[in-house]
Amino acid sequence: MISVNELRWRCRRGMLELDTVLTAFLETGYPRLNPVQQQAFAELLMLDDMALWDKIQHNDGIFAVLHAQSI
Repeated sequence: MISVNELRWRCRRGMLELDTVLTAFLETGYPRLNPVQQQAFAELLMLDDMALWDKIQHNDGIFAVLHAQSI
């Protein structure tokens, strides 16, 4: 399991929009995720900025992306 501090570092992106969305999600949404979804979030952070932004925009937000990743 990756620490919250490591995830916070990975949320820092070159794209301001992603930085803002991911950091806010880490603070408010991440604690409510189950372990499978938390792992999916960590894996999503491995994507490059444009691929991740595309997933978030075309899946109605990060919760939809995490749900799709965890099933």
